[in-house]
Amino acid sequence: MKGCCMRAAGLSIAVLFATELTILFSPAAHASTIAAACEGGSGWYMVGIRARIGTWFDAIGAVCSQLQADKSFSGHRLTSMYGGQGGAAPREFVCGPTEAITDFNVTTADGGKVVGEVNITCADLRTGQKRSIVVKGSVNRGFEAYTPAACPPGQVAFGLQLDYGSYVNSASPLCAQYRYIVQTPQIPDPSIAIHPNDPPRAGTQNFSGTWLVQANNGATWDLTLTVSGTQVAGEFSILGQPQFKGTLSGQATSPGVLFFNWSQPQMGTGGAGSFVVYANDTLRGNLNLGKPNTPLIEWKGTLRSRPTASTPQTVVNLATALQGTTVYKAPSGDPSPGNKVCEMRTGDTGRVLSKGQYNWVQLGSISGGCTGQSGWVWNDGELRLP
Repeated sequence: MKGCCMRAAGLSIAVLFATELTILFSPAAHASTIAAACEGGSGWYMVGIRARIGTWFDAIGAVCSQLQADKSFSGHRLTSMYGGQGGAAPREFVCGPTEAITDFNVTTADGGKVVGEVNITCADLRTGQKRSIVVKGSVNRGFEAYTPAACPPGQVAFGLQLDYGSYVNSASPLCAQYRYIVQTPQIPDPSIAIHPNDPPRAGTQNFSGTWLVQANNGATWDLTLTVSGTQVAGEFSILGQPQFKGTLSGQATSPGVLFFNWSQPQMGTGGAGSFVVYANDTLRGNLNLGKPNTPLIEWKGTLRSRPTASTPQTVVNLATALQGTTVYKAPSGDPSPGNKVCEMRTGDTGRVLSKGQYNWVQLGSISGGCTGQSGWVWNDGELRLP
């Protein structure tokens, strides 16, 4: 359990979060005033309460959970409970997995001195639907006016503002604009992720050159890297698909090991990754898409050319579709959906990677609706080869 609190004498939370936070106060304090708050700034919000209840509310604290990108909550943390030591054993009253607290309405008893009933509003962040959880003590007399306290639109509770002594005297929600923390997959460190069958590693300078890269999602990329000391920069693209063009840059943390950031401006995407380069002129690495719960993409590259003063422009061996044709995963012509990659249309192009038996041709970086993927095409007049 983790408590988070702040005395009223320095109620600095109202200053620190003044631009995004609304504090809704209850009636005047009777003893001590405190904020029982979830961890601010880390995506943790109040999804319930934990309380000791007898005739009235003897003690109360917040139940916290972290908001995920799909607007569901994960994790379970508790603030400290504040109040007296009486009442029954602590109980939790919690909203659903996609719900956060937006209203915290209190009814006082005994002349307004103690909290006798709490009405919590749980709002579904996906659908906007709301429902109530009513929690009350055994008192059935002396209730005061019902006091509603709602977070402003677009905000949810991240804790409680409390007045307490031997009992809970008043309670109201601390509110903030909700946001989630993006949890992206961890980029492997090639310095320690060593495979027993790996070739010897090369130096950082060996990143320099033009590479043909195969991704495990089926795409084929051109990758051109330049090296200056420990700094590596480059561009990558799919032939015939300019919208996927991107850049990367990073620094070698050890010889032949690169950590980098990448972006695709036209796609509005980016992320991070790492590469390692080997002495047999290959490279391997992983990159993420900057999105939570999205698997890493693996890139395996083979060097096509090194930059030299006399190196002519590399000639790309392109095949062009003269009519619509199917691209297969294996050169078998198996028509099952599991063996089909995509459909080439007239005018689509692809780099010739190899030629198989009979009329089979392996293409990469296929343009058009194939979006840079690779596969095998039966060529009986369907392709114009270089």
